[in-house]
Amino acid sequence: MNIANAFAATTLALAGLLPFGAAAQDAAAGYPSKPILIVVPQTPGGAGDIYSRLYSQKIGEATGWRFIVDNKAGAGAALGTNFAAKAPADGYTLLNASSSLTANPLIFKDAPDPVKTFQAVSLLTKAASMLLVRTNFPARNFQEYVAYAKKNPGKINFGTSGIGSIIHLNGLWLNRLAGAEVTYIPYKGTGDIFTAMLSGELDATLGAMTVNLPLVKDGKARSLGISTLERNSVVPDMPPLAELGARGFEYDAWSGIVAHAAVPRPIIQKLNAEFQKAGRHPEVVKRLSASGQDHGGSTVEEFQSILVRETERWRTLAKDANLNLQQE
Repeated sequence: MNIANAFAATTLALAGLLPFGAAAQDAAAGYPSKPILIVVPQTPGGAGDIYSRLYSQKIGEATGWRFIVDNKAGAGAALGTNFAAKAPADGYTLLNASSSLTANPLIFKDAPDPVKTFQAVSLLTKAASMLLVRTNFPARNFQEYVAYAKKNPGKINFGTSGIGSIIHLNGLWLNRLAGAEVTYIPYKGTGDIFTAMLSGELDATLGAMTVNLPLVKDGKARSLGISTLERNSVVPDMPPLAELGARGFEYDAWSGIVAHAAVPRPIIQKLNAEFQKAGRHPEVVKRLSASGQDHGGSTVEEFQSILVRETERWRTLAKDANLNLQQE
């Protein structure tokens, strides 16, 4: 069995996709009988927080289920993630997850394995990222960016939100695919990155289109391409980076709900059905579309495949690039 098939088989087993018995069915029959906690491992006001509250509100309105959204920020999302990992596997503690879930095992020794510890419930949001450069950067397109990087190895200052962060890993992946050697500059967060870019301190970065499109529209930064394989209806003239020389580069900035891997499959199915319905609610669709996001809800299998694929991608990238990121 090859690595991909082994991963898939392990994932199916851990996610409860194998046949389940009467006890699991009985557990789901009375679920939920008390409030469901959604742990958001970021500070209030972020996308994970906003959409966890929006989805849970719509589910509550439709079903009468009660939710508590609790922000447990700290240690690059590790604080909230570890809390959810240690909670009882009864379906009453869920985690709002993003790509930090799949990347943190590279950084923190005690970070839970994304695939062995958790199972997918449903995606909430998914959106393209953009390669951004300062407005006076000499390259006007991605091909010129790569040519400049090859002519001036290490001269491009590429902003990240920390060593081992998703911006760092995606930037490393993109630039390695294109053969561009750049210097990665870590900052505390995206706000600091764009302050540095506007001042001319930074040359480039990767950022979610939902957050950074206004900067491009206002002429404060230029986009050289998007991270998805298909064009986005919000910016139809913006080409995918995979078409421009970074073949195979594909990434969506996503947010989703996961549960402990041992939660019975019928409970996961029950949750998934309601999150999918909420994702089709007109208010949710309107808010997602307005911010350039193209997803609301998903099947368990679709989201689980993202968790598996990303976890393996970052491990492979770290090994190939000889990255030693792990902290205590």
